[in-house]
Amino acid sequence: MICLSSTAGSPDGALRQLRRDAAHLDLFELRADFFAELQSEGSNQHRGEAGDGEVGADLAGAVNWGRRLSELAAEARSDWRALRPEAAALGIILTIRRAADGGRYQGDEGFRLLVLEEALRSGGFDYLDLEEDLLGSDAERSVVAAASSAGATIIRSYHAPDGISAELPHRAARAATRENEIPKLAVHADGSAAFLRIIEAGEALQSVRRIVIAMGPYGVAGRILAPRLGSFLTYCSSDDGRQAAPGHLTPEVLAGMYRYHELTERTAVFAVIGDPVLHSRSPEFHNPVFRSQKLDAVYLPLQLDDLSALPALADRLGLQGVSITIPHKSGVRRLLSNAEPAVEAIAACNTAIRGPEDAWYGYNTDLHGFLAPLAEFFGGAEGAQHAPAAQETRGPDLTGVRCTVIGAGGAARAVVYGLLLYGADVLILNRTVARAEALAAELGEQLETVPPRCAALEPAADALVREYRDLLVQTTSIGMEPEVEADPLPFYEFCGSEVAYDIVYTPPETTWLRRARRAGCRVIGGNAMFEGQARAQSALFLTRINELHQHGAGQ
Repeated sequence: MICLSSTAGSPDGALRQLRRDAAHLDLFELRADFFAELQSEGSNQHRGEAGDGEVGADLAGAVNWGRRLSELAAEARSDWRALRPEAAALGIILTIRRAADGGRYQGDEGFRLLVLEEALRSGGFDYLDLEEDLLGSDAERSVVAAASSAGATIIRSYHAPDGISAELPHRAARAATRENEIPKLAVHADGSAAFLRIIEAGEALQSVRRIVIAMGPYGVAGRILAPRLGSFLTYCSSDDGRQAAPGHLTPEVLAGMYRYHELTERTAVFAVIGDPVLHSRSPEFHNPVFRSQKLDAVYLPLQLDDLSALPALADRLGLQGVSITIPHKSGVRRLLSNAEPAVEAIAACNTAIRGPEDAWYGYNTDLHGFLAPLAEFFGGAEGAQHAPAAQETRGPDLTGVRCTVIGAGGAARAVVYGLLLYGADVLILNRTVARAEALAAELGEQLETVPPRCAALEPAADALVREYRDLLVQTTSIGMEPEVEADPLPFYEFCGSEVAYDIVYTPPETTWLRRARRAGCRVIGGNAMFEGQARAQSALFLTRINELHQHGAGQ
């Protein structure tokens, strides 16, 4: 179920968030700790003397707030019935999260508990979020009694916003002590290993209903796949720039992009892995393909800082294929059982598919993505020897085409390999000439062809560029943030006959590419390469889905 956590600073704002996102929701968490007035009133209260059992909170103020929250719950239900008449009744969770647990409430604890008690007595709530450290205490007794009388289920939560500690197994076990409560773990994942440990801690709860949350970017995949991980619900925040907790997605993204309500145990799961990865456009490409073909599959971001955690995460999440981005394109090769020749030649893998007996097979569709747009400008040729399996049978005819490649990094390696593969004569420009020369010698030997020429990326290379100007390819990060105004080849004046190709796709047109277009050049932006490699990846993913269907082994 998708639960919206309100993050508005007032009751009216919380209702507006519910109305805006109602179409995608199953539950509504009223996060009263965000209410500025309640925060202020709670901060004005004072505790009684330690150990005297008295709470010097303002009872009248607590009663007033309890009734206001109950009225707010009634109004939320009324809005829900008007907006979703066909849906089941709206389930409402009451929460006043303490600052120590990652919430906003910093006031008197006695006042907070009195507000919760009075809100429950006034009615309107199906669930109460109550902390694990209050278990069995005198402080919680009245609140638990009020919840029981109101028929509200307690969500017994253990929050660790600062990350995993040695206490996790013990605190998780305590949260699951009472059979009539729903244990909840909300722990910040500071890396892939932590994400895996949180999943394992959730599995150990052995509760029919449980809530398991790995907060932060490393846990986003777990929020999307909450049903697969046995989690009763997943939390999200409205699209107003404020998150109730780190890693929240919006209801629209969960229900629309990731089809949360359609996910089952048989859904084929694919992901893009990298660090960072939440900015990736790949989910926006692959999920619509799955939807258009009515496939039971989902594609999500999996932020991964440690490749050694991938096999275990792949098993837990049911991964059938992954796209690989920075910084794992080279390192992931050690996890592969086999790979197409281009992967070893380029020393990079950007796609891996799960096969029989959990073997993983590697491909490089970046190469296909780079080459595909060139056929429009230079015509087609029969597939070259050593061409990648993901590539179509015809590529660009680059015989005799003289090309300049700017840069000698990982992206340049794939570009130079592809150009040489299809017959081009290549010049590599790089700030460090030795790096360019090493790349040229290695690829020339691998392909048994004349190695590229090399020169320093400086004005003295202008004459050489003019010899190799049929196609200019920019492979560095220049043009991206923070160097959006920078030009990788400022000394060169376009004559208008060149084809200028920049593999950067954010922004869609770099300063360098814009200068080339204004000079009359034909230009290719990074979007063309991104879409080309994504289409090749999609073909591999669809093949894997078909294999699963044929063997009846949907994960």
